[in-house]
Amino acid sequence: MTPEEMRKGAEAFYDAMNRKDIDFIRENLADDFVEYQEMPGIPPTKEGVIKMFEGMFAAMPDARSEIIDTVVSGNKIAIRGRFSATQTGEFMGMPATNKPFSIEAMDIVEVTEDGKSKSHSGVMDAMGMMMQVGLIPSPE
Repeated sequence: MTPEEMRKGAEAFYDAMNRKDIDFIRENLADDFVEYQEMPGIPPTKEGVIKMFEGMFAAMPDARSEIIDTVVSGNKIAIRGRFSATQTGEFMGMPATNKPFSIEAMDIVEVTEDGKSKSHSGVMDAMGMMMQVGLIPSPE
């Protein structure tokens, strides 16, 4: 895949997240997909990630993701993005707070020749999210 095709694929995936399109997400994850960003109680597999998205969409129905920047190297794309939502339901052990948050995240996705996501690793500003929704105190 060309770097431009990989960028268009990332944009399509983020658009599917914004539409809460589980079918698109399922179709665009390789069957042997591996998740390297550990999430409590979520298996690091295609089905585990689908379960995580379903829980996220239920707990944060107004969730929005946007791509800020990308870098392509070989068969990997690094994506710096912004994730914003209001947590109106329990998610991964965090109780609903009904408070909005907006954080940045970094994703590195390995892409197959046919454009499917083969693996994902990443980091997100979980501490910032928990401070914004009031689950931990902000520094003075």
